[in-house]
Amino acid sequence: MRHEVTIISDDVRVEAGKKLTLVGIYDQAILFPGLPSRLLKLSFFQRWLDTTGIEKVVLEIRGSALGEATIRMEGRPTETIPKNEQERPVRIALTFGPIDFVRSGDIEFRTFFNESLQPSHTHTLEVRVDASLKPPAF
Repeated sequence: MRHEVTIISDDVRVEAGKKLTLVGIYDQAILFPGLPSRLLKLSFFQRWLDTTGIEKVVLEIRGSALGEATIRMEGRPTETIPKNEQERPVRIALTFGPIDFVRSGDIEFRTFFNESLQPSHTHTLEVRVDASLKPPAF
């Protein structure tokens, strides 16, 4: 199995016809006007090639930007592929929140399949303060 892409965004939707809509993509960093701060929702999308036998996906989110917190969530790929069938691509789309960021640092998104104790992939983003951003007005 081969990892093709991981995208972290504000929202991910699988539309009719299996089209994908991604909103507010985070490329290298998540920027805040100040920390600590909270995001009410964060979305995770991954695509894997040449897969077979994936029945369960566990996403573990951790890192220095979260302090001591670790978030774990369990899901399924968009299609479950039996072990005896032909290999094919799999998409994973998960949304979670709220998520509290306590300081500047890193956040890791670790992907585990089935009952594996080792992640199949780790995606890292930086979390930092950008003083030029203005807090939202309420």
